[in-house]
Order: sequence, then structure tokens, then C-alpha cells
Amino acid sequence: MRQAIALLALMIGCFAECASAQSALIDQDLYGLARVRLFAIGKVGFAGQLQPAEQRLMRILARPTAARDLKHLYRIGTPEAQSYALAGLYQLDRGQFEQLLQRVRNSRAKILLESGCIVSIQTFPEIIRRIEAGSYLLFIAPADEVTSKAASARAPTL
Repeated sequence: MRQAIALLALMIGCFAECASAQSALIDQDLYGLARVRLFAIGKVGFAGQLQPAEQRLMRILARPTAARDLKHLYRIGTPEAQSYALAGLYQLDRGQFEQLLQRVRNSRAKILLESGCIVSIQTFPEIIRRIEAGSYLLFIAPADEVTSKAASARAPTL
């Protein structure tokens, strides 16, 4: 009987640890993205690579809780993180996008934007115009494509 109780306690502990590890991984993407200081979607820089922040966004978009997580990101994030949240919500839930948009439509907050090889400072109205024009929709891919895109970006060409 004691062995059965010990085994049950061990199994419960293992399940709790597994759930905790999964939660920590999810939080790593969300809270890592909340601290970004550069908004860049698509291949950028001299090497034309995806930024880690965009990869985090793709993983968040693949979650069943993506819309809720993006609203939370918007509340806790830097202006650049808020831009990622808005871009993701534009794709997932236009109603939520419109609600959050009202808060920043006339904001003069400065956002560091990288597009291709060019880094510039933009305001929310400028970023919003790009989001609404669909400039970022082609670049935001489901999470299962993140690994293949990142691998192809690192693969040497022959």
C-alpha cells in the first residue's frame, strides 16, 4: 500500500514538473517578446534572417490561446512588442485589433523598425498603416514553419 502511495505521489510530481516546464517555455516566448526593442518582420539585415522576436511571435500565434496572449503582450510590452501584438491580432482577430488600435492610433511613441537592411524610427500611426495594408501578413507563418524557415536561413548555399 505504501509503495502504491509513493508511486502515485511520484507520478503526480512528474506530471506537475512537465506542466511547469511547458508553462515556462510558453512564458519564455511571451515575456521575451515583451522586452524587445526592435520591430522587424520578414527577412532583415545583411544576411536576410528572421529575427528571434518574429520566431517567438510565430510560436505564440500557433497556440490555442494566441489572441489572449497577444492582448497580454500588448499590455505588458514595449512599443515594439505592442507592434508585434497588433500585427498578430490583425491576422487572428480583427475585432481585438480594432479595440487595441484606438489606444495608439494617435500615439507619438517611437518604434525602432527594421525593414530589409534599413533601420528607422517610426510612430504607431505609421506602423498601423503598414499592418492595415497587409505588409506583414505574408511574413507571419504558422509555428511549424518557423523551424524550417530558420534552418533554411542558416543553410549554406552551394
